[in-house]
Amino acid sequence: MTTQPADVPIGELAQRVGISTRTLRHYDAIGLLPPSRTDHAGQRFYDDGAVAVLLRIVALRDLGLGLEAIREMLSRPTSSVDALAEHADLLREQISRLSRQLASVTTTLQSLRSKESIMTERTFDGFDPEVFEQEVTERWGAAAHQQSIAAWNSMSAEEKEAELALSQSLVDAFASADEQGMPPEDPRVQAICRRHVAWLARYTDPTPEYIRNLVPMYADDPRFDATYRGHGAYVRDALLAYVDSGAMGPG
Repeated sequence: MTTQPADVPIGELAQRVGISTRTLRHYDAIGLLPPSRTDHAGQRFYDDGAVAVLLRIVALRDLGLGLEAIREMLSRPTSSVDALAEHADLLREQISRLSRQLASVTTTLQSLRSKESIMTERTFDGFDPEVFEQEVTERWGAAAHQQSIAAWNSMSAEEKEAELALSQSLVDAFASADEQGMPPEDPRVQAICRRHVAWLARYTDPTPEYIRNLVPMYADDPRFDATYRGHGAYVRDALLAYVDSGAMGPG
């Protein structure tokens, strides 16, 4: 008697793990996590081994790693001990980052409770427009980098706070759209892209060529991907669709 494999369909797995089916299909498309089997109707199923790999992927994504870095880690001929040691190192890095964030939030909370001003440099701890200086300079020249730095430095503390709120609203909007399974070409997602390009225009001249050159970093660079809460590939696809639609004019 043949035993049916103990696997789960893609929709059920996505719900259990808390990710979208689109993300699972993307992992399959790039060869990061293929399904264990596909039935005659094209439905994807995942066995226990695939689920274990997915859980590791999700854990590494939570640590801020990009998909290429995760692919490289999963492909290594690493022993279980070495894999756990590496994971422990990453967890320690995350704890360090979270401790810094907690200290910043605690300081802000104390200031609010005591009605002191919170508009200090600590308010913007973690936002450093010079972090990507090398990438920006290599791709678009020193002038482009200096333009973005000058725009940020010219803002008042209140303007910087509003700018951070705006950028966070864009991150939240993209993440929500991806988690709801909206295609990148959906008009609602494209409206977010229009706002995102308008935000970029505050710092540089976002031509179609500029956008096409920029957005691959959203998915490929772990720092960008972490900024977009692990939805960097989705933001990239949405913005490329926005450019390809001709909404920005000829490019």
